[in-house]
Amino acid sequence: MDFNEMKERKPSKKGEFLDMAEDGQNFIIKLSDDKVFEVHPVAYYVWSLCDGNTSVETIVDKIEEEIKKEPEGSQSEITKDQLIEPVVTILNELEKASLIMF
Repeated sequence: MDFNEMKERKPSKKGEFLDMAEDGQNFIIKLSDDKVFEVHPVAYYVWSLCDGNTSVETIVDKIEEEIKKEPEGSQSEITKDQLIEPVVTILNELEKASLIMF
């Protein structure tokens, strides 16, 4: 699904945060007793914004706002247009893993 198809949709997360992975970087999300996922911090952050009330477009806007709070010279110059593709990719992967639903 591309951004135009999903921008008004309001994904909701499934599963629950369990713990940090042993490497101390990734996050572990439990979907069921037999399905547990280890996800990258960026994917976890996107997943955490999926509350069923927030549109995909608003999620992208929130991420852009957070990035702009970063110190000058870091990723603070990333634009919304640059965020759309990675966020859509993450949402599509989370949906494939049944960690979100639209």
